[in-house]
Amino acid sequence: MSGRLDGKVVAVTEVGEEGAEGRTYGALWAQAAAREGARLVVGDRELSRATRVAERTGAVGGEAVAAALDVTSEASAAAFADLAIARFGAIDVLLNTAHLWLDIRRDDQSAAYLRQVIEYNGIGMWIVSSAVAPHMMQRRRGKIINLSSIGAWVQSPRYAEIAAATDKLPNFAYALSKVLDNGLTRFMAATLGQFGICVNAIAPGIILSEGTVRQLSATERAAWVERSALRRILDVGDTVGAMLFLASGDSDAMTGQVLVVDGGLVMLG
Repeated sequence: MSGRLDGKVVAVTEVGEEGAEGRTYGALWAQAAAREGARLVVGDRELSRATRVAERTGAVGGEAVAAALDVTSEASAAAFADLAIARFGAIDVLLNTAHLWLDIRRDDQSAAYLRQVIEYNGIGMWIVSSAVAPHMMQRRRGKIINLSSIGAWVQSPRYAEIAAATDKLPNFAYALSKVLDNGLTRFMAATLGQFGICVNAIAPGIILSEGTVRQLSATERAAWVERSALRRILDVGDTVGAMLFLASGDSDAMTGQVLVVDGGLVMLG
């Protein structure tokens, strides 16, 4: 039986620190793409993490190569794209999964830290897309899928608490980085559509991941879940279907969209 991504080359920009257990977006999305017939280029800041995921991806039937990737470095992003072309001859799908969340420092409200988060979560997405887009433009087709978050819309109560406790304005670092991701998605879609390239994003909600457990207390997680329509916390795996839809031909007429996968939280306001 053929898969939805048979023969496609999928590049993933980060598998993250949970990669050993396979419960990150990058790791799960890579394995799901492999099961659908894709060949993978798996990137990460730590080559060892990328290698583990590439090996695990190969075990489910997909051909994969690992690469060290610093998304804030134009040279590193160019090398990542060049490796994919040299190994497989094309990049059909780019999964921009690199993002700071597990290690986000919510107690650091400085301008310097705001710049750091924006650089990694937002500008890094632009840097890697800029390295990959020319290859897609030459072939006049491709899919770019960006990892966003409901943090782009939902106001965390912690911001008000910080302001009340310190008499200072919080830097909104994570939220602003995701607002930037959504804006980049729309601007890239509008620009690259003429080359047959679709650019969309996925915005997960409260996902039971190591990062969410570290960043949000059990009480906070329960409060967010209670505000959702489905009244349950989600798993990273709940986003796989949206990724495969956007990566496959099923979404060829869809671009510039942010798919919210949050159990019905944002839509309830």
